[in-house]
Amino acid sequence: MKTKYDALSGLPLIHAVLKRTGYEMLGPTEEPIAFMLHGEPAFSIVTDDARAPFTVGQGECELLMLDLARKLGAHFHASEDQVRCVIGHHLATGATYAEAAGRAMLMWSDPGAPEYSEERARLLHIVTTLLL
Repeated sequence: MKTKYDALSGLPLIHAVLKRTGYEMLGPTEEPIAFMLHGEPAFSIVTDDARAPFTVGQGECELLMLDLARKLGAHFHASEDQVRCVIGHHLATGATYAEAAGRAMLMWSDPGAPEYSEERARLLHIVTTLLL
């Protein structure tokens, strides 16, 4: 079953996850992404250009998404051509573990989902704050 998150990957997926977790975002979802860490007076930049100074690499953000998904109780299953991630009752697929995890977190924390609660939003925000 297709979801509105299936088209997200790479930096646009990272942008959506950071925004959902409560970070202040600057600019569009295109690369590079700028966001403000909780309580910090400066923005961090996410880009896939390893030569760019003062940035957080896309790979680092993907590792953080995996860690966040793990803390939310994610389960993974990989086959030859896709990875499945389940958080709660939400199943998402992706080409990589990080892609599947990011999509599952967005589905799990979607304000439009029937089981959405402010408690979920607070939990996602708290866990992310502890990771970064």
